[in-house]
Amino acid sequence: MSTTCDIPTAKSQPNNIQVSALLAALPDELGIRFGQKEARHRIVAFLNAACSGSKKWLDANYEMIAKAATNQQVVLQILLWNKPNLELVNGNIAQHYLRINDPRTLIILRDLYVHQDAFKAIREEASVIGYVEKKYHAHHENNQYTIDLIDKLATENGVRVAPTLIVDEKAYVGSASINGTDLASLLA
Repeated sequence: MSTTCDIPTAKSQPNNIQVSALLAALPDELGIRFGQKEARHRIVAFLNAACSGSKKWLDANYEMIAKAATNQQVVLQILLWNKPNLELVNGNIAQHYLRINDPRTLIILRDLYVHQDAFKAIREEASVIGYVEKKYHAHHENNQYTIDLIDKLATENGVRVAPTLIVDEKAYVGSASINGTDLASLLA
């Protein structure tokens, strides 16, 4: 199983991500925000609900981030990325049924990760929609502008792989690019 949801290329290396430009263009209110804006550290995470690497990263780091967010050490800003990739199609569909700017969506995202194998096994678009509507009482959201804005931020600033993480002003590509120990030391 792949831990990134793309084939790594020279373009997917962290040094090709225009971090300063991305952060300057990124609205504070965009995406799922967990923690306070005034926190000492900021993590921006480009994730997708059907990406195994996104799941692996969030699963491995969620408890530490939650504790740090409670202590105003970190704010996590999750940008659900509608990445054109066959492996991610169910995540792309689901994002049209999630309130992308609502912190409660983090609960749904974490549950989608728990059931990711079953979720990714669904083959019909209508079945994916039915799954999300029934399981999460979700409805089609008018969030195409937000989805397009996240995609524009990613593509214009060199983000090519999910997950891509920006911790403060440094980019990390792939779920294994920054482990819990390294992340904990950065957030200390």
